[in-house]
Formats: sequence, structure tokens, C-alpha cells
Amino acid sequence: MDTKRVAKQIGRSSVLLTLEILAKARLAKINPRVVGVTGSVGKTSTKEAIFTVLSSKMSAHCNKASFNSEFGLPLTILEQESGYSSAGKWVEILAKAAWNLITTPRSYAALVLEMGVDKPGDMKRHVRMVVPEVAVFTNVKAVHMAEGQFPDVEAVFQEKAELVRALKPGGWAILNNDDARVMRVAKETQANVVTFGMKSGSDLRARQVESGPDGLRFILTFEDQSHKVHLPQLLGEHEVYMVLAAIAVGFVMGIGVRDILSALKNIHLPPGRMSKLDGIHGSTILDASYNASPDTVEAALQVLRSFPGRRIAALGSMNELGERSEHAHRQIGRMIPQVADLLVTVGDEARWMAEAALKHGLTEPSVHSFKTSKEAGAFLKNMLRAGDVVLAKGSQNNVRMEYCVQAIMADPSQAKTLLVRQNDYWKSN
Repeated sequence: MDTKRVAKQIGRSSVLLTLEILAKARLAKINPRVVGVTGSVGKTSTKEAIFTVLSSKMSAHCNKASFNSEFGLPLTILEQESGYSSAGKWVEILAKAAWNLITTPRSYAALVLEMGVDKPGDMKRHVRMVVPEVAVFTNVKAVHMAEGQFPDVEAVFQEKAELVRALKPGGWAILNNDDARVMRVAKETQANVVTFGMKSGSDLRARQVESGPDGLRFILTFEDQSHKVHLPQLLGEHEVYMVLAAIAVGFVMGIGVRDILSALKNIHLPPGRMSKLDGIHGSTILDASYNASPDTVEAALQVLRSFPGRRIAALGSMNELGERSEHAHRQIGRMIPQVADLLVTVGDEARWMAEAALKHGLTEPSVHSFKTSKEAGAFLKNMLRAGDVVLAKGSQNNVRMEYCVQAIMADPSQAKTLLVRQNDYWKSN
């Protein structure tokens, strides 16, 4: 028996249980209105959009970055940082959280929780700790399908749907009408249902959606009203879904449409979620380096397509795709010649993208593959010129495309505030 491993697991379980107990106690003490957000992609951006709307009218709190896991959720509620692998830090965190509970904890009227799942049982654990008043279900995609995670997309749906099933009568389910799987759960909830999307029949519908370098534009329709919406800071058509979800939450929380749309003018997405940054030599960077899945990469490539100039796709491997990994990477590679003039790949699996791009139209001088994002950044730094547009996107673990972005930023000293994963833990790993 590996006694060290057993002791570590017991310690981990004890810390998690204590965090959950303290988090439930804090929620009972301050009693905020809770909004839960789940889905395969776009959760963090949706959470930020909702927080932007709610915080314009009431005191509100939400996850930092993507603190959406079994540890991240109670830490968010307790307003504590992660202790990562340090036992001493975890003792300090638990003591501080307990003291804050005994004294007067900071109160907020609304709590927006991004609720992620990586494996079976995650959502059930979340809702044992907190059942939201409002649940937002954005979409279901083929992600988290590596060994030990989910066997198929249906299993992903079933786990995420637990959030909506947990709602009580009088609660609100905010569902993406354009996702057939998401809409299946509408028949399984006791809560009120509000739908959003681009399809006819959505309670909140976006029509005439356009996106590009000057931002996102669409016409919002609901009931007998219509409103023109222009959000210059959002670059992709796919971002209309997070905006619609935020509007829906604002409505059910009692905020008027004009106040909601005014608040959304101030939305700023977290680092690495399609931010436009200044690059060296007069180039432009589309920084989507936080993470990657097939659907999000396709959406990001459409944003790249909308920009003038020489277009460069700097793409890292997409993790957690299981047996469909090669097919998914090659499908992305097939798209590249219609979207980009140059392809730079990072990681072993991303080489399948390079092979497919060469097969379907790019020439060998236009395709470059590297093992690490730092190597890719060094290459790009030496070849970028004025007017170039670089899309940087890849998965988190073992890819870390933010290193590539930092290498080609016009002002690398801004990396700490503009790029993802800049704290001490990530910088040392």
C-alpha cells in the first residue's frame, strides 16, 4: 500500500469536506440570490457578462477566473485563494474562512457561480452544496472525454443537466434554444423556463447578428420589443449567446432592458478569452489562449477571418478529446487554408492540423510546427510585420499559448494584467 498516496488522498478529502461545510454555512448566513452557470464552452465569459449586469444594480460576487471545480466553488463562496499543493496554505485558508464566518462575513446580494464538471459526479456534488435560484445552461459539446472523464457527449449532458434538475419551483432555468440537447432538460425541471438563441421561438432572440473588428452587432427581440445592440469590445458572433444569457438573467432578477444594455457596454472578458492586443511591429493579436476545444477553435477562426491583413493562426493542441482527438485536429486543419495565410502549431497533436492544412491548400513555407509555445513565440517575433493579425489559441495543460502571446506583445510588461495564468503558481509550472 502506498501510505503517502493514501495520506494525501485523506488530507485532500478532509480539506474539501471542510471547505464545503464552511461554504454552506456562509451561504446560510448571508443568503444571496445565486445564479449558477454551466455548459461545455463559454461558461467563464457568460459568468462575467452576468456579473457585469447584476453588479450594475446590486452588490455581487463571482468566481475569479475559472474557479469552477470541486475546490474552486467553495473557495469562491468563501472568498479565499487556492492553497494548491501546500498543506500549510490550506490550514491557513481554512482558519481564515472559519474566522470570517464567526465574525461578520462580507455580504452580497447576488452570487454568480460558474459550475464546471470534469468527470461524473461533479455537478451532483456542486448542487449538494448550493442550489441556485437561477441556472444558465449554455451548450453541450464533446469535451472532457479523456480517460477517466466522460465516455460520450450524452454523458456530458446528463451531468451538466443536474444543475437544472436541482432547481426548486419558483426558480428559473435559462436555456440555449439553439442547442437541442440543452432544451431536453426543459421538460425535467420544476422551475420557470426562459429560452435564448437565434432560432425563431426563443424568448430572447438575436437577429441580424454581425461581428468583426468593430465589434458585435445584433437586434434583440423579446415579446413585442426590439433593440439594436452594439458591443465594440466583443469580436465574435458566438459571443451573442453569453450576451443573451446575461440579458435573460437580468430580466428575471428585476433589471430593465435599458439598464441591462447600458451595463453590457462595460463588459470586459477575462484574459485569454478573445482579447484584442497590440503586437510588435504594428501587428494585432487575438488572444484566445485560455483553453481550446474544436468548437471554440472554429469560432475563433471565424473571428480571425473577419480581420484584414495577413492572417496567422497560432494553434496549440486541443486536450481531453479522447479517441476523437486526431479526427478533431484534422478537421480544424482542413479549415485553415480558407481562413489563414500562415499556420503555426504547438504540440504533438496539433501536428495533425498542420498535415491537414498542407493537404487542403497551404504550402510548406506557410506551415510551421513547434514543440512548445515559447518556440512558436520566438519564431513569430522574428517574422511579424505591420498589419499582421495573429490568433493565439490552445489548451491549457502542456500547451500554454500565453507564452507565445507574451513574446509578440508590443509591451510585454503588461503581461501580468493582460494575459492568463500570470500568478506565481502558474509561472512556476
